[in-house]
Amino acid sequence: MRRRRTPATDGAALFKAKGCATCHDGPDTNAQFVDFPSLRNAPEWAADRRTGMSAADYLAESIRIPSAFISPAFAGSVGLTSAMPDLAVTDAEVDALVDHLLQG
Repeated sequence: MRRRRTPATDGAALFKAKGCATCHDGPDTNAQFVDFPSLRNAPEWAADRRTGMSAADYLAESIRIPSAFISPAFAGSVGLTSAMPDLAVTDAEVDALVDHLLQG
């Protein structure tokens, strides 16, 4: 029997509920804006973004501390560190979002 996901562990639902899908393309969503990095195909690029960090670690850090590293894919004019809001997410929610992004 398939285990039902709770809202805190449903990465696709969280991606929409936390507002990520508004600014970022996701595995199964299209953003409303074009200035922000696409998060689609994260398994192909996330492990190469920061030396010594796995794809999962990079994505988790980017969710927890958005200003820790500015993506080279960022093309926005709204300011490098002020563009991405600090999200109020639990560790379980971060894990779910990372899992969602790494599904491809």
